Amino acid sequence: MFERGINEEINELLGRELQGKLNEALLLILLTNNYVAAQKSSEEPQERFKARKTPLITEGLTTRAIADELVMPQSTVATAVARLVKRGLVTHSKGMPVKTTEAGRASGNEKLRHHRLLEVFLSNGLGMDHDSAHDESLKLMLLAGCNIIDAIDKQFNNPDTCPCGFDIPKSPLCDRIKK
Repeated sequence: MFERGINEEINELLGRELQGKLNEALLLILLTNNYVAAQKSSEEPQERFKARKTPLITEGLTTRAIADELVMPQSTVATAVARLVKRGLVTHSKGMPVKTTEAGRASGNEKLRHHRLLEVFLSNGLGMDHDSAHDESLKLMLLAGCNIIDAIDKQFNNPDTCPCGFDIPKSPLCDRIKK
């Protein structure tokens, strides 16, 4: 009886910890995509970005915009932002937008690369439909290491896009870990 209670507590704690890590990853991906879009918007006509749910802010997003985009409570966003600030991946102060640091953009780019290559594997390799592959790859991106991601990339001939048609970013982070 005692052992079962400990196992349930560990599972609950691990579940909360993984959910927190997923929230952080999604936030970094959103901010990194926003940063890229902001850079492109300074070079391209604004019409290209009208499909966004949230308005584009030049260098960052408010916690309210992040919460709306990710469909999560603003308190959850605030917790994730605070954790990312401590790790030096974003900057934020009250009343100001959340902005990624260079390290934050690199991390967000790597998470996005993992997510999209996992989509390729699940969809093209295992035959999952696009929606299921998308949902499962969000969970798996937290667990898949660089060796797995690089093997998927190689197995599918270094694809440029995921099954949904979005670009798969290149990222040097895994290469640094290998050396």
